[in-house]
Amino acid sequence: MPELLYRCPVTGQEISLGISVDADTFEKADFEYRTFKCSKCGQRHEWTKEEVYLQVPPEVDRRTREKKQGPGERVSEHS
Repeated sequence: MPELLYRCPVTGQEISLGISVDADTFEKADFEYRTFKCSKCGQRHEWTKEEVYLQVPPEVDRRTREKKQGPGERVSEHS
C-alpha cells in the first residue's frame, strides 16, 4: 500500500511519514494539521493534506513512463 510522502522544506528531500493509505481513502480523508520530527533536518514540521502526496509504487511508475515513451522506446534510468 502506498505511503504518504512529504518534501522537507529545509533539505528538499522526500520523507515517508510512515502512514500507509490507499488512493481512495487518501482522496476522502480530511487531514488536519499534523506535526512530525523530520529525519532529514531534525526540525519539527507541520503538514496538511495539500502538502503530502502518495508514494507511486515502482511498477506503476514504470508503466507510466512506458506509456509516455511509446512502444519500443526506452528511458535511461540515469537521467
